[in-house]
Amino acid sequence: MADLLTDLREFAHQNSPGTPLPGVRELSRRYSVGPATVQKAVRVLMQEGLLETHPGVGTFVTRPPAAVEPSTLLWQSSRLNPVPAGFLEQQDIDSFPGRAIPVSTGYLDASLQPTSQLAASAARVARKPQVWERMITEGSQSLRDHFAHELADVIHPNHILIVPGGQAALAALFRALVQPGETVLMESPTYVGVIAVAKASGAQLLPVPSDDQGLQPEQLDVALQRSGAKLVYCQPTYRNPGGISLSTARRMQVLEVVRRHQAFLIEDDANRDLTLEGHAPPPLFLEGQGHVIHIRSLTKSIASGLRVAAVAAQGPVIQRIRAARTALDLFVPGLMQEIALDFVTSSQYSRHLSRVRMQLRQRRNTLMTALRKHMPAVRFTVPTGGMNLWVQLPDGLDERLFSDRALQAGVHLLPGSRWFPGEAPGPFFRFSYGALPEPELVQAVQVLAGVLQEMT
Repeated sequence: MADLLTDLREFAHQNSPGTPLPGVRELSRRYSVGPATVQKAVRVLMQEGLLETHPGVGTFVTRPPAAVEPSTLLWQSSRLNPVPAGFLEQQDIDSFPGRAIPVSTGYLDASLQPTSQLAASAARVARKPQVWERMITEGSQSLRDHFAHELADVIHPNHILIVPGGQAALAALFRALVQPGETVLMESPTYVGVIAVAKASGAQLLPVPSDDQGLQPEQLDVALQRSGAKLVYCQPTYRNPGGISLSTARRMQVLEVVRRHQAFLIEDDANRDLTLEGHAPPPLFLEGQGHVIHIRSLTKSIASGLRVAAVAAQGPVIQRIRAARTALDLFVPGLMQEIALDFVTSSQYSRHLSRVRMQLRQRRNTLMTALRKHMPAVRFTVPTGGMNLWVQLPDGLDERLFSDRALQAGVHLLPGSRWFPGEAPGPFFRFSYGALPEPELVQAVQVLAGVLQEMT
């Protein structure tokens, strides 16, 4: 079949659209294969977009879709609203040229995702008739029970919403809580995805400095006092980027500041399951007294395609969020919810997390060793969780030029300024050790070391 596929591909590439393919009998005789083999090869090339079949007529080289003359679309630019500063550049955070080594992507690579176990879960739950029915906006009762238990049962499941991933949760929260032009406080640096959501909502971003102990409570107090903002965003556990956590002392201080100013704090807890050292600190939500809105996602720790997360909140705010959810996408498909529930309530889940943590710890250590050996001029804090290392380049280095030259050398990274809601204090980049196997981590470091040496 390999020869047949190769020759048919060549036929499709060398002939003009609409050229008929020889018949099944002719191809069977020519390649000494059965009709089923020919039909299988044709299906493969149809999936590749090279052939198209017209029943009762024959199989032909695919005709390309009618091209739209770009000049006929110029009117759209005059009818679209102005683009918020930096909005479009946030959209390519997880895209990269196919042949470059992607060091800034934010998901586990395929070898760490439990695809066979998820496929087994999907096969089991797909037989349930209810998974194909309309779900309630709040989400599956059983899945909400699971997330409530994860929060030590301090909240009733009725105050939890199931959403299609952490990014969708952020979109719903900003839709529910933020009016265009309002100020939102964000730890700096922070998760690049929330910057994109905030800018899309028309919010004004006010950065709050953080250090190796997390968000600085004194600076948060000053920012809330001066701005009158009602919303604060942070990742207190294994912040992305950098994998650091808010210290025990600061956790209580941050909550006290938020309570005193009667503000809401969005606790994005996407990385909780990716503990590399010790134990994850308890969620701020447990002591939030209605001020903390908690987001817990399964995507980062399981699989990029498992878009399931939960939002937990107490008081009238949960109804506002629910209304925003309904306007956005009605409900998470039942099949996706049941797959998630089947997997996280099985013994496979704990085994998966143990394996992922071990692999991430090993990859992190390999990456740090390579950086210390090949790039001694860079600085970083050892992450205690998550899948990212936050690398500070030498002062004065042009990080955009560094990024461009790295791509030319075969490594795709994004300038660290993308992770700052305000101005970046220096040149940085995020190195995602969860996205690459160890040999590629070392290879990427060696390439970047060469680029850095040329620029300094």
